Amino acid sequence: IGDKSSYAVVLRKLNILKRSGVFDTQNHLGDYSELLKVGNVSIFDLSNSQNLYVNNIVISTLLNKLFDLKVRDKDNRLPPLMIVIEEAHSFISRDRASSMEETLDILRDISRRGRKRWLSLCFISQQPSHLPPEIYELCNTKIVHQITGGKNLDSIKGSAGGVNPALWDEIPIMGQGRCLIISPQFRHAILADVRPCSSRRGMTE
Repeated sequence: IGDKSSYAVVLRKLNILKRSGVFDTQNHLGDYSELLKVGNVSIFDLSNSQNLYVNNIVISTLLNKLFDLKVRDKDNRLPPLMIVIEEAHSFISRDRASSMEETLDILRDISRRGRKRWLSLCFISQQPSHLPPEIYELCNTKIVHQITGGKNLDSIKGSAGGVNPALWDEIPIMGQGRCLIISPQFRHAILADVRPCSSRRGMTE
């Protein structure tokens, strides 16, 4: 017989998941290898889901399945894969890190073991101060666009040592397309201009 209070907590969380309707008897996604086709981009939009449990399950399941496919691909038949997590702070925030250990664990595995399998991660956030420190540790390269908030800029500074202080002064006044690149590929951090997208995109000027 276990502790009744612990049982009640687990039961409450299971009931929340049950009511969410996230579980069923069908595999709607089907073959995960369908996501790994050259030239294709697959987008999973969770912006309308406010349930942290559901988001955590969806993200960690996708990451685990894709990582497993790449690990088992001994002949390198699958193409290189980049997983981009947009608005990363809304899914893996500093405040929620303790409740998203499963997601953080698979992100760590991908970062450490995915590189030689041509599997990479990209985190995008307009509020870097809300990201847990673990995320910065996983990122080799950082591309910093204009940031005016002090806390957000301090978070980037704290995760990137050895940058000329004069370059940090440029961040709040950067123009559109201007960025600071911090990468082990370069001896020093560099300022760069990102060219406009050459492809035609709908709903844009």
